[in-house]
Amino acid sequence: YVQYEMRFAHARLSLVPGVRVHHYELRPETDGIFATDNPGVAVSDLTKTSVSPKLGLVWRFADQWSLFAGYAHGFRSPPFNDVNLGFTNVQFGYTAIPNPDLKPETSDGLELGVRFIGAATYASVSGYYNRYKDFIESQGFVGFNNQGLQVFQSRNVADADIYGAELKAGVEFGKLSSALEGWSLNGSVAWAHGQNKTEDVPLSSIDPLRGTVGLAFDRDSWGVELVGTFARRKDRLPPAAAANTTPLAPAGYGVLELVAHWGFVP
Repeated sequence: YVQYEMRFAHARLSLVPGVRVHHYELRPETDGIFATDNPGVAVSDLTKTSVSPKLGLVWRFADQWSLFAGYAHGFRSPPFNDVNLGFTNVQFGYTAIPNPDLKPETSDGLELGVRFIGAATYASVSGYYNRYKDFIESQGFVGFNNQGLQVFQSRNVADADIYGAELKAGVEFGKLSSALEGWSLNGSVAWAHGQNKTEDVPLSSIDPLRGTVGLAFDRDSWGVELVGTFARRKDRLPPAAAANTTPLAPAGYGVLELVAHWGFVP
């Protein structure tokens, strides 16, 4: 991976080109357990090399404000347990099968956003658009086999789009008032939309609207934070892969976590 940063206009404008070279090799060996549980299933080798360029731009148009943009070519090799997966659970009525023809996923992505960094607060909002070739959908439901078991298999989606927006913001209350020293509030919201362009149906693996908020109190050697994570119900689902089946639509949820840290030695 190589990256270089160039600055212009008294360091207000930055141009950041980069390039990454990926080389991926998969050399599986079948052991007795796999052969017994998956009779007749052959494992597959995989070797891929890819060059991925990127280009970033940052324009600091005011003392506390900046505009950022970027392009990146992405590469994702198929996970080994997608190419050579093999697992059957007769009791619960399903089987997961390999896909030796799974191809690497490539993408071209654009991002544009604006960022504010003040003495006590920060905020950023950005939008992105990614176009995928051979998008990898891991372990999706593809139907039933001759034994009546549900079959799950990873597959490539020839063309897919994912776009969305993200918002992040936070404030350090101690920089606004000494009486609130150590207190801070941070939050984020993310929205994404994914579409299988080949079949013109939603991508099932895309997260629904999600948000986090955390209220923290920190001292030099210890701190505590209450974090909430929230997600909207899943409402964009592809049609059923087989007759008389209905895709599961997960409900919305919220999770509260109380996290503490203590540095008891230097």
